[in-house]
Order: sequence, then structure tokens, then C-alpha cells
Amino acid sequence: VQNKLAASEAFVAAMDLTPELVGYSGMDAAASARNWLKAVGADAATLTAAVAGAQTAVTAAVAAGTGEGGAGFQLTNGTDVASANVFTSGLVYTPGGDDRINSLQDEDRLTGTGTNPTLNAILGNSNDNGAITVTPTLAGIQTINVAFLGSGGAAVTELDLQDTTGVTNAINITRVSDGIVTATIDNITSVPTNLSVSSSGQPSQSVSFAFKNSAVSVSADTTTVTIDDVQVAALSVQSRTPTAGLGIETINLVSSESANVVGVLNAEDMATLNITGDAALSLGAMGQVVNGGNNVEATTYTAGLGNVAGTLKTVDASALTAALTLVLGAELNATNEDTTGSAIQMTVTGGTGDDTFVVAQGVNIDAVATTNTDRIAGGEGANKLVLLGATTQTVAALTTGATLTNIQALEIRAGHDAAAGADAG
Repeated sequence: VQNKLAASEAFVAAMDLTPELVGYSGMDAAASARNWLKAVGADAATLTAAVAGAQTAVTAAVAAGTGEGGAGFQLTNGTDVASANVFTSGLVYTPGGDDRINSLQDEDRLTGTGTNPTLNAILGNSNDNGAITVTPTLAGIQTINVAFLGSGGAAVTELDLQDTTGVTNAINITRVSDGIVTATIDNITSVPTNLSVSSSGQPSQSVSFAFKNSAVSVSADTTTVTIDDVQVAALSVQSRTPTAGLGIETINLVSSESANVVGVLNAEDMATLNITGDAALSLGAMGQVVNGGNNVEATTYTAGLGNVAGTLKTVDASALTAALTLVLGAELNATNEDTTGSAIQMTVTGGTGDDTFVVAQGVNIDAVATTNTDRIAGGEGANKLVLLGATTQTVAALTTGATLTNIQALEIRAGHDAAAGADAG
């Protein structure tokens, strides 16, 4: 017994680094240590051998562990080559202690183990190499949570996953600082079940999930995109080189917690957009024209969905419990991207809130039975259709049935000093 106690003390003394302390967790780590301790008997030789091999035993136990203790494996200011269940990458001091740098670096090689291996990363300003892109090698890490917290021209704005495999569960952008213009997750190699953006509150910002073409080549890709407290000029969920026939066909967009505004959702090849959630959502940029007297003369609108003309057929917000504002553009009058050249027949369905559907200039709501009929169904609230005029717009009627349902108000914006009129014929 005394020899085993002495060996245990040597094991504990050898476990003197933070990554070892947090990495030694889980049943597999404990089993590894017990197996090492079994070799210690009553004779002095077994104790001597155990003490000499204590560091090796610690390394083996940490490698077998889940890394779930506290913050998991904490990355350092050097090159990290490690396996764990949870990796935490914050800002750390340089070896000289005179500057803070990102602990997640290009040279790091991280391998996920256990259930839902996760990387939690903060990216601040660029390290000594001045690069605003970080490209680690990640294997088997299923969830990535990253915050872009830098400022000014030195801010890291891109996490490049070109050397990463196995991100199947989620990529979550947890925050984008106000001073960052663009934040990008680039070269994503597979389509995760979930994507999200939170706390990105500057209307001029653009946030992008950019996939390799090979990741979005399947004809039935699906993902859920959750946004919370987001006000951005653009949110892109598509190939890094948008190409017809390559994209995520179904996007489930969740508007959560706080009201969200997205100037344009770029989603090449998207055929179905399902919108749910409990927070108000605006898809489409709205601006103001102000005269010399600081008076607002006009409101400008930009379509809220980009790179979808020719594929998008369904926008279903029936499960959204808050107000929706959607600016519809050329996708309403597009032809199919496939070889048929037939007209796109689009169905747009609102939710339970007070929804506003804005139809851009020159865009019509068609009604040709069986071949080219667009439908807008307002849902349960007090809903409004806005036509932006300036050119003739047609809201056609079917011989049987309706193209517009549950629309309580019509607003026609004809442009500065232009006449507006409606023809019921």
C-alpha cells in the first residue's frame, strides 16, 4: 500500500501543467491511471519503475481523457498538438509577457475526442505575423464556437477551415465586435446541422459562412441558421465561389430572442426557406434619402434574398410568432435554373405577427394557372403588401382562387413626385 501511495504522489507531482490538469478527466483517463498503478507492488523495483514513468503515465491518461474538466484543454502561446473533448482558445500573453495574442494559431493541430468535441475560440487582433486569417488543423471537432473581438485594421476577421474535417454539428459565431466590417468562416468542408450568429449589431457588417464547392454539391443539403441580436448588411450561407447548382437547398432560419435585421441573405441554390422563431425579422435593406434640411424625402428598399433567382420556390414563415418584413425581388419572376426554362412559381407564407411584404420595382405577382402562379399568404396578423411602383407592376388574378390571401392593407409607393394609380382590371 505504501508503494502505491508513493507512486500516486509521483503521478500527481508530474501532472503540473494546466492542460494536463484540465485534460485528466473522464472514466478513460481514470482507467489509464489505474492500469499504470496496478504494476506497483511491494518490492522497491516496481516503485522505482513507476516513479520513473510517472510523466509518461500522465501523458497517456490525459490522451485517454475527455478533457471535459472546466475549460478543457487550454491553448497556449506556442504550437499546440493535442487531443481533447473541449478546447478553449482565448487571448494569451507572448513568452515575453509584453503583448497579448491569439492562442489559436495556424500551426495548431487539434483532434476531438468523446461526445461532441468542441472548440471555443476568441479571435482578437492579429499576431506578430500580421495575418488577419487563422488556419488551424482540426480533426473530429464537431462544434466550433468563435467570437471575433478585434478592432481596427489588425482585427482577425477570418477563420479558415481548409485544413479541418468533421465539423458536423455546429458552427456558431457568438459575437462580432463593432469595429469589424466582415467576419468569415471560410472553406467549410461539410454542411453542419446548425449555424448561428449572435451579437452582431452593426448595420454595415457582413457575416459569411463560405463552403467549399465539394461540401455543397449534394442536391438535398439542409441546415438551420439561428440569428439573435443581429443587424447586418449581409449574411451569406453559400459556396465561397457562388455557382449555379452548388448550394444548400433548404435553410431553416430561426429568428431568436432579440429583433433581427439582415440586409440581404445570400444563399446560392436555395429552394426552400423556412422561417421560425419568436423575434421580429426583417429581410431586405431599407434606407432613407435625406435632403439638405435633414428631412426624410424617401425610403429606399433592396431585395432581402440574394443569389436565389431560379431556384427559390418556397418561403414559409407560418411558424414565426413575430413580425416579418420581407423585400421580394427578381426571384418572383425568374425562370428555373434547370434545363426546362419554365417559370418559377413562388409561394410566400407569413406568420402569426403583423407582416409586411414589399415587392421591388418592376417585379410582378404572376397568375397563369398551372404554369406560372405566385402566391403570397399573409398569415394570421394584420398584414400589408407594399408595391414600389415607378414602373408598371402587375398583381394578377387567377380565374379560380387567389394569388393574395390574408392581406389587409395595400401601400403603393410611386417614387418622388410620381403619380400612383391602381387598375382593378
